[in-house]
Amino acid sequence: MPALKIALPPGQVSTGGVCPLKGAQTLSYGGPQHPPSAASAEVRIVTLIDWLIGFAISFLIKWVFLTLVFYAAGRIVSGVNAKFTDALLVAFIGALVSEILHFGFQYLIYVVMPSLSGFFWLPPVGSALITLIVYIPLFMHFFDTGLGGALLIGLLCVFFYILIGVAMFFLLLFLGWI
Repeated sequence: MPALKIALPPGQVSTGGVCPLKGAQTLSYGGPQHPPSAASAEVRIVTLIDWLIGFAISFLIKWVFLTLVFYAAGRIVSGVNAKFTDALLVAFIGALVSEILHFGFQYLIYVVMPSLSGFFWLPPVGSALITLIVYIPLFMHFFDTGLGGALLIGLLCVFFYILIGVAMFFLLLFLGWI
């Protein structure tokens, strides 16, 4: 079995060579020539903690933005039937499903089957498509609409989400962060 390589930030101790990712170095662990050590277990724990922090931050950002988007779209389509608490719950369920699927696809591609790493687009696209399928019945139930109203809420959400994304891009561009 070949040794598994992971990227470390520059300046970390390394038993491997230099990785092409912005000067990061690689650390080999596993395999017959490099048995697992305490350092490799430590690297795996740090990686897990990094993933959990990324999961939590991404989840909270999605939850806040999607709540506002769902509430606005629900008010436009179903009027008084759309409550902020319903939008909050739908966004919570959807963001949780989306993040679990996104990180699951990332784990599948980059850890379980690294030969598929060329399909970098699969985690965001796959999780978004499956999450859209989850949202339709949630819209129908919480916003008291039929299938047409749920699809219209979905279309309005996509429009608002793109609008927010473009506004954030120009804000970051104006601030000089891009």
